[in-house]
Amino acid sequence: MAAFDLDTTSRPSSLCIFGWLTIQTGALVLSALRVRLWEHAPVAMEFLAMETLLVVQIIGAALLSPRLADGWRSTAIAGAGAWPFVILAGMLAAAPLGSILEAGAFVSVWLGVLWFGQYCCGNERQKWVLGALATTWAAAGPILVFIHAEYRPDTPQPPTAIPPAVSGPLMSAITLVSSTNSAEKWGCWVCLVAAALAGGVIFAVQQIILLRPFTNHQTSR
Repeated sequence: MAAFDLDTTSRPSSLCIFGWLTIQTGALVLSALRVRLWEHAPVAMEFLAMETLLVVQIIGAALLSPRLADGWRSTAIAGAGAWPFVILAGMLAAAPLGSILEAGAFVSVWLGVLWFGQYCCGNERQKWVLGALATTWAAAGPILVFIHAEYRPDTPQPPTAIPPAVSGPLMSAITLVSSTNSAEKWGCWVCLVAAALAGGVIFAVQQIILLRPFTNHQTSR
């Protein structure tokens, strides 16, 4: 049975780290230049710098997770590299310090959850499947909200809208930095807790499956 190992021999991928830093830089540049990314976007796009950066960080981390979160070292570097961009985006958007800290903490925990999920995968194929599932989960909710807001702007949001904690980590992150309701803020962490628990269950099942042949062999002797 494989022992629990923090993958101390894993070396960060320079190309992946470079890509991670590049997409964050691009998000900040677009916001600073007031590039309107959709038809009904506000003119002062810099005030949406936090939301724009979170879109790139949450979805980008999931998309790159098979390499970016493949080991604890690369995950730690990615988390450390995310904080300067969060701070710059917060300054650009004139966001309060609390929102900046919450955004940075959420992205860091999301990277940790992705690392744990990648660690629980048994082979390379499972890692890429997990990355695809995480990307879909992160992007699906915001895409539905965007389509509703962009193409039916005069229609109010339905009263039975899916809570951010259910619609994915990106919606939770955006709600976390924009809401002033403490209960709603705490609820935004539910999706990360649920994802970590799911990873723990999968890991436990894998360990039981690996242990069973060893136990049967010992019993037969």
